[in-house]
Amino acid sequence: MTEEERKLLVTDLCARLPYGVKVCDDIGRTCELTIGNDDLIRMYYKMAMDWAYCKPYLRPLSDATEAEKGELLSLNNCESLEWFDKDEICFYSMFVPYETLSVVTEWFNAHHFDWRGLIGKGLAFVAPKDMYKIEK
Repeated sequence: MTEEERKLLVTDLCARLPYGVKVCDDIGRTCELTIGNDDLIRMYYKMAMDWAYCKPYLRPLSDATEAEKGELLSLNNCESLEWFDKDEICFYSMFVPYETLSVVTEWFNAHHFDWRGLIGKGLAFVAPKDMYKIEK
């Protein structure tokens, strides 16, 4: 794993902490990372030495249900967004307000979608169906 990939993975994992992202560690255990979790502390320091310590389980954008797409588009100021699903990366229109991008990013993180393309880069696993119970 390159330094750039490590930074991308750490940035992504930190943004997902409030939502209980699940990861597979170096011995094959699945654990949920949350703020204050001992696994998070071990993962962070071990990643500094062993780049391939853990990978998150994320949902490909193609797994989004029509209900989820509708939920996203119904969020405040999101009516003008379109759902793009190309190569596991979501593209936003450059003409949406900053507040909208923030809401959309948080929504993707809360629903554990791989909007940064980590699965395609080998930095994340595809989450098994129903791994995450998304609360509305």
